[in-house]
Parts: sequence; C-alpha cells; structure tokens
Amino acid sequence: MKRPFPLMAFALASPSGFAYLNGGEFRHEHVSALTHRTELLLHVPVSGTGDLPEGLITTDGDEVPAQSGTPSDYPIGICGGFRIRPYSAEYTFSGPGAHAMSYGGSNRAAGVINIPNPVDTEVFVTAQVFTRSCVGINRSPRFNNP
Repeated sequence: MKRPFPLMAFALASPSGFAYLNGGEFRHEHVSALTHRTELLLHVPVSGTGDLPEGLITTDGDEVPAQSGTPSDYPIGICGGFRIRPYSAEYTFSGPGAHAMSYGGSNRAAGVINIPNPVDTEVFVTAQVFTRSCVGINRSPRFNNP
C-alpha cells in the first residue's frame, strides 16, 4: 500500500504589488533508488512584478540549487489571486530514513496583519520525507485545485 509523504506547508494570503512571498509548499516524487525530485512551489500575488531569487532548498544540511519553472496564475480567489512559481531539483539521499527539507526566503508580503513586521520576517517552508527501499515508489499527494 502506498502511503503519502507527510508534508508541512505554510501559506498566507495578503495583497501586494511586487513579487513578495505569500507562502509555499513542497511536492516530492521518487525517481529511482534513493534519488527523488523535489518541487518547491512559492506563492506570490498574481499582480506582482519582478522575479524571486533562485530557489535554494536545504536537504539534510546540503544546499541544493533548484531550477525555476514556468509560473502558473490563479487570478480568482482571495486577495485578487496568486501565482505559483515552481522550482525543482533532484537529490540522492544518503540512505533510507527520515530526511528534512526546508526553504527560507525573505521578501514576505507587507499586508500580513497577524505577524509584527512581516517584511522583515522570513517565509519558512519545511517538510520531512521518509525514504525506504522496502516500501516501493511513493510521492507526495497532488491536489487538483490549488
């Protein structure tokens, strides 16, 4: 039986006119043996301009540069919609077990009302991935509607 990887995703929604981060999430899929593909999906306002810095994913203490993909716009919804900027990278884990992944990015949206000084507070996304050769191929859940 396939079991999804447990994921922790952090997402906030707030208006902004630039490429400010509103939140993000990880998606993960098995490639072969201990090699996995990780997607970092950063959420920014759909009306934002400018580019975000390169996605740098920390996996088990290693900094892994992630390649930027084509953004997807979702113009309807809370605060005028949002854009998902994907970054992806492949990583080969040292062995089976629990592995930590994280992303920390500055440039949070200024309109977050429940965080003091949101622009100076880093957006942090984290996930824990379990790799076990005896379990078989596994991946994080995919949701049809963002």
